[in-house]
Amino acid sequence: MVEWHYEENFSLSSFAYPPKPNFLDLLSQIDRQPGVIGSLMVGYDGKLIAHSLKKETDAEPLGVCALGMFQNSETAIRKMGRMQVHQIVSKTDLGHIVIANCGNGLLVTLSNDLPLDGLILLMRSITLLIAS
Repeated sequence: MVEWHYEENFSLSSFAYPPKPNFLDLLSQIDRQPGVIGSLMVGYDGKLIAHSLKKETDAEPLGVCALGMFQNSETAIRKMGRMQVHQIVSKTDLGHIVIANCGNGLLVTLSNDLPLDGLILLMRSITLLIAS
């Protein structure tokens, strides 16, 4: 189930309040992809926007860690003469984490361990869903 999280003094930067249905639709569509465990959206300010992770998973620190990974990667990429990071994929002992830049924040997707062709399909699906 996708949940919406906000605080009293919540600043969504360029996100709109109340939550746009397309945020929740995006998470629902991502979660229907084969192998996906759950997903979350985090703003560039580190604030959790929405998530579909299990209740026992603390989504906020996961979002902050993903933002840190993204920012560090973007700094390194710029030093290499590139301008923008679109996706970061990390293989873990339990599966994959895909961090995708969605323009106003990050979409973080957790999946089971997928074969390479399944991972490529997931990455492509994420790219297409963000673009739509």
